[in-house]
Amino acid sequence: MLCFGLAVLAFLGIDPPAARGTEALALDEAALVARSEAIVHGRVRARRCRRLPDGRIYTEYAIEVFEALKGAGRPGTTVTFREWGGEVDGIHYWIPGAGRLE
Repeated sequence: MLCFGLAVLAFLGIDPPAARGTEALALDEAALVARSEAIVHGRVRARRCRRLPDGRIYTEYAIEVFEALKGAGRPGTTVTFREWGGEVDGIHYWIPGAGRLE
């Protein structure tokens, strides 16, 4: 049935819409640690979602550092980072399996 529908669309000169997707590489804990610039224990102080011109959405977090386990970030300072996913203007974009910080 799907092939018939695509054949009809092709016959009519109508292209079906292209599927858009994102591929996220699942990493184990050791790989995440190796690739991380900084690892901290802290509290989320701010969270802001934004949309890029191409439509992708990311969330920027500001974390108050309690303890630095790797890299930059001293207790009492704030570190920021971005992660794919979020919600802007009622549009949700999440990567399955990704954590959410509150």
